Amino acid sequence: LGGCWAAGPSMRGAAQKELSILDLVGAEFGTEWRQSTEALAGNASDFWQALYKTLPKDGQGSVGTATAQYALNRFFLQRYSWSVRGLAPTGSAWGKNASLLVVEESMPRRIREYFHDRAYRRGMFQQDLAVLA
Repeated sequence: LGGCWAAGPSMRGAAQKELSILDLVGAEFGTEWRQSTEALAGNASDFWQALYKTLPKDGQGSVGTATAQYALNRFFLQRYSWSVRGLAPTGSAWGKNASLLVVEESMPRRIREYFHDRAYRRGMFQQDLAVLA
């Protein structure tokens, strides 16, 4: 899967190891679902590697909410010709009046909290975008 699975900085510091999003998927849904998620994200790894290189990043190498919204929208448009309500801008700037987590009500609490922390506090990494997509 190449650079798609590079780990981001720890959320809890050295005292406690941060679970990756794939670890959380496995904990919430089981090993088979984790493996399926990893395979699906891996199938799109060429797309994410090429796109992620071009995106503006902060000092930690993560992207902000508006950039993540743009990247996810671009993924669904290019890969499936889908316009996902809530991702595509509606006459306003990227990241304004939109939620990256357009399906958050159907996410388990720990996964929703992980993505909220990434999207709205720390920034999202390539792996986060690939798994969220």
